[in-house]
Amino acid sequence: MLYMWCAPPYVPVDTSADRRRRRGAHPPENRSPAMTNRRTSSLKNRGRTTATAVAATAVAALVAGCSGGAGGGQEQGTPNASATPCGVADSLTFGNGAGPSTLDPGTIDQSASLYIQPAYEPLIRRDPQGEYVPGLAVEWGYVGEGNTQFQIQLREGVTFPDGGELTAEGVVEHFTYLQQAGGSSSALLAGTTFTVESPLQLTMNLAAPNPILEELLSQDWVIGMVISPIALQDPAALGTSTAGAGQYVLDTSRTVAGDTYVYTANPDYYDPSAVHYREMTIRVVANPNSLLSALQTGELDAAIGDFTTASAARGAGLQVAAQPTVWQGLGLFDRAGSLSAPLADQRVRQAINFAIDRETVTEALYAGDGVPTSEIALPGSEDYNEDTADFYAYDPDRARELLTEAGYPDGFTLDVLSTDFANIGTAGQALAGQLEQVGIELNLVQEEPNSYVTDLFSAAYPAAAVGLGSPPVHISATLAIAPTGPFNPFRTEDAELATLYTQAAAAEEADRAALNQQIVARVQELAWFAPVTFTPVYYYGSATTGGLAVNEQNRLLDPVNLFSTQC
Repeated sequence: MLYMWCAPPYVPVDTSADRRRRRGAHPPENRSPAMTNRRTSSLKNRGRTTATAVAATAVAALVAGCSGGAGGGQEQGTPNASATPCGVADSLTFGNGAGPSTLDPGTIDQSASLYIQPAYEPLIRRDPQGEYVPGLAVEWGYVGEGNTQFQIQLREGVTFPDGGELTAEGVVEHFTYLQQAGGSSSALLAGTTFTVESPLQLTMNLAAPNPILEELLSQDWVIGMVISPIALQDPAALGTSTAGAGQYVLDTSRTVAGDTYVYTANPDYYDPSAVHYREMTIRVVANPNSLLSALQTGELDAAIGDFTTASAARGAGLQVAAQPTVWQGLGLFDRAGSLSAPLADQRVRQAINFAIDRETVTEALYAGDGVPTSEIALPGSEDYNEDTADFYAYDPDRARELLTEAGYPDGFTLDVLSTDFANIGTAGQALAGQLEQVGIELNLVQEEPNSYVTDLFSAAYPAAAVGLGSPPVHISATLAIAPTGPFNPFRTEDAELATLYTQAAAAEEADRAALNQQIVARVQELAWFAPVTFTPVYYYGSATTGGLAVNEQNRLLDPVNLFSTQC
């Protein structure tokens, strides 16, 4: 199961007439009355721009280990929810399984953004409750119809540690640098032009409609993490240092690339009350058991965990927080039958779905921590289609009927790409056992992670064990449904999906959820995938670490929100 990305959280739709008016306690007097909160693009063309960008994210996320295994809404998700900060503590040491290849926001992999989040303030901040609140921007919103213009009003008086000042012109320079740097963020800004409206106001003019810019400009994505205009004069230094206006500044003298990253509090941060530590350290601990041991001995205060150690972490008395984020199952990619003729028949793909006992597999793999699913949208999200939740209720007899109708009464053999990374081999074996009961034999081809990714994206196998993130459908469709998406390696097209995507991208916020739900239902009907279970990213914390909480509106933890309960 390839972890496509550490998925951005679902945030409930605010259907108020003018959401921008609640952005910040003191909106500037010169805001534009045109800054409305409205959000088309061809599925094919939009996929070409954004898919390239996040393909890099997909590869990196596999290596970084956005690992899963716990289910939705469980109590351990908010283990220390009532805790309050003791004040400003000396230090926080946070553990993660993989380090970044660079710290340059222009070229860093999206999955490694953890290492720049402490130092780069986003334009828009997602708070622990999942609400979007002011960061470097105090107001923002779509202008006019069609979700092709987005206006940003910046915070006054913000300075960067190197002496640079936050201005609209500087933010345009930041975006332009990302466009030209060629990293995973560049295609997200492809074709976008910018207009400086005033010293603190700019407009993004999009080449194609994008209804989720608010999310993309938050700390969950790199493009909103603004770089100092002074630092952009020497971008080569960005790879080993930081140049943001965030809560912390990287201490390069104490940082060891690939091992230890030390950050000290930024004395010029615009909101000192939000800074909970004088110092923050992120340590790379590749072995999950070693990471758990470091938490138990106090070497780490918090960490991104792993499903293989979650039970032991609970047993050791650590806080364990998790929310479902990634769905695991099969990608039935060869929908034209070029490598596997049976997969060209929709009835065969549906038979595979009917043959899987999702609750049994979920329980066997994750001991009650997973959430069974047959659709690609998270339960509780605005994209989730309640009407089709049981579309593929376990029915092996129906699976056999469909196989017989399709001309495969005795079943067939299906080559499935897999890997031993992150429990993929075990999960693949579980699905093989299920499908064998209806005559489908899975030939699981195990590869090491890098080869696995290469072969998946190059259409070397008709199917693969996958684990795909669950961001808003606009991103999911771009990555896995569009014919140019990296997770659509055989370039399958469907006219109905393309039409729905175009309509949803340009729709009013209040109307978009219904269109996205139709996309989810159409993908489910076509059986392009066989989702089995939603699994989460785990977070571990010591008893004295507060703020270690995730929920349905806030599925990803931002380490700057952590605090100490004992100073």
